[in-house]
Amino acid sequence: MTAIKTITHNPKFAADMATSTELLLYFAQIAQLTNQIVLPALKSKKIVIADRYLHSLYAYFHYGKGVSWSVLKSLANIATGGLRPDLVILTDIPAVQAFNGKRNANKPLGRKELLGVKFFEFIRQGFITIAKHNKTTWQILDSAKLTKQKKQQLVVNLIHSNLI
Repeated sequence: MTAIKTITHNPKFAADMATSTELLLYFAQIAQLTNQIVLPALKSKKIVIADRYLHSLYAYFHYGKGVSWSVLKSLANIATGGLRPDLVILTDIPAVQAFNGKRNANKPLGRKELLGVKFFEFIRQGFITIAKHNKTTWQILDSAKLTKQKKQQLVVNLIHSNLI
């Protein structure tokens, strides 16, 4: 997983990586994560919490890159064997605020972030659209004005309420 992430997140590959290459690399990463970590944990009756999984790829590739849903869903089924999360929490924040936070923390921009704030606001709207069409599994948390501690507590509460 780490070797793939090194490629997919490296800014030096920003200009010359084809969308199809990027797409397959990300789904390879999901396949490895699912088989190496998620499935063994689920078999051991553990709760699995993932920061970004399939839905990040759906938003990025469909809304940002124009890849069809049928392609994305086919690759997702291959990569995960049809496994889907029971709960998805969207910690929503406007893209400009997220970019400003990263800039203020002096964190370098990754390869995808070089696409800019407007691109990521478009992706954000894609996430919101996906969430609105999947109300039974999605929860949107308006985290723009929340402290880190409050956001963490709300996420824990949502997870706990989903377990009952």
